[in-house]
Parts: sequence; C-alpha cells; structure tokens
Amino acid sequence: MFLSDIDGTMAHAKNFSLRGVKEASSKLRSFGIPLFIVTSKTLEASLMYYEEVGRPGYKGGPAIAFELGCALASKPDIMTEYDYVDRSTGLAIFELCRSVYIDLRGANDIVPDRCRDIFIDVRNVDENLINVMTGLPLKEASLIKKRRYIMSLIVKRQDRTCIKRLIDEIASRGLNVVTGPRFIHIYDGKGKLGVIEALGRIFPDLRNCIIAYAGDTITDKEALERADLAFVMPQPDYRLKVRPQRSDYIIPPYPAPEGWAWVVDKLISYLDVLSVEE
Repeated sequence: MFLSDIDGTMAHAKNFSLRGVKEASSKLRSFGIPLFIVTSKTLEASLMYYEEVGRPGYKGGPAIAFELGCALASKPDIMTEYDYVDRSTGLAIFELCRSVYIDLRGANDIVPDRCRDIFIDVRNVDENLINVMTGLPLKEASLIKKRRYIMSLIVKRQDRTCIKRLIDEIASRGLNVVTGPRFIHIYDGKGKLGVIEALGRIFPDLRNCIIAYAGDTITDKEALERADLAFVMPQPDYRLKVRPQRSDYIIPPYPAPEGWAWVVDKLISYLDVLSVEE
C-alpha cells in the first residue's frame, strides 16, 4: 500500500499544482495498489484535495487520514467500529490518536512567561485576524481555525529563542509540535506513524503489504522510517526538509507534482520485480 502526504509531496510546495497527479493516481488503481492520503489538514480541506487527485479509495470508501494521521475517514458501512459520523460528509471517523478529541488547553500553561506576547492562541481570534496576520485567504484561515490540535498558535513575530523554548517545553510534556512560518501546532499521539499501524488493525488484508510512504517534512519522518519503501520529495529548489534515519530512502529527481508521478511509476516497476521473484 502507498501512503502519501499532500502539500509538497503530491502538490507543488509553492503554487499547489497537482498537474498529472490524477492520472498517476489512476495508474495506481489500475495496478491494484491502494493509495491513502495522510495529511495534517482538516477533513474539510482533505476532501477538496481528495476530489482533485481522483478520489482514491479502499473497499468502496475514501482513503483519507487527516489531522496529522489522528483519524481515518471512510464510509460507515465498511468500518467495523468508528467514533462518530461527520454529518456534513456522511463519513465515519475512526480515532487513531487522542489529539482529535482532547480538550484544548490554555496557551498560558505551556508558553514560557517571557514569550507569551509573541504568540496568539488561535481559539481566541477570528478568521479575519488570522487572514491579516498571516496573509492566508479567508477560506484557508477558516480551516486553520477549525483544526483540532491540543493547541494552535499564531507567531506574531519571529523570535528563535522563544520558539525554541516553547518547543522544548512541549517536548518535556511528551507532546509533539509542527512549526510553520507563522503557525505552531501542538498535538498528542503518534501522528502519521499511527496511520500505518492503525490500517493493519482496521483492515487485516493490509497487514502483510509492502508499505511505501512519500513525504517531504519533519511530520513525515517517523512514517518514512517505518515504511518498507521511503520516498523523500525534494522542495522546488531541490533541498530536503527531512532526512529519515535510514540510508536507503529514495529522492525523486523532480519536486512535486512531477516527482510524485515519478514515484508512482517507480512503485509500478517494483511489481514486475516482485512477480519475477515469486
């Protein structure tokens, strides 16, 4: 099975182009390779991409793991157990780690005292302020507002010392953090690695699959280290934002989306090798 991040892996990291991805996704389907989208986006945002990449599915339901791999969305009739059904989409949501449901904590109990004035708790602002401070379009700002991490913070100004102190504080509590240019997301659980482990529990026929994973950032690191085949997508300038602790990871010759289509062709070529070995 093939698990893939979206931004910077399937979609171009700068202009979000998905040129050729739908066709590559169709190739996977024709060769019987199940594709699971694994993303840090919300369910709402994930579904927009899901349509654009050709509606990858498994057992008749959409194959999407969202919120840093904290939940799996599928049709209720193919899930043996699930936590709730999202009324707006009709999808069953299966919890993979606690951060989807855990209550948000106050910012003051985790941000070091001298650093509090550089962070704004996303819960306490509206979409318009997120738009003004980050430059994100209102629609995307609205999706940021809906994210259900333990806590999401907007960085008002860059202060590397404060950001490092915050990350150290988060790590000391056994939590995980994703940092962006203007956002810091704090979450609990195994993230995207949890998807790999949970899929085998939910779908027994996937337990003995060769697992391929494609990603481009630090949130993909543990999953890249767990997978049998690891593809690290380069940035548009061909830098790598993550290097898993293994020597055999594969770097596509192009950034996304062309690099993702290259990965698909590579996976299909492995099928011929495996059939000969058998």
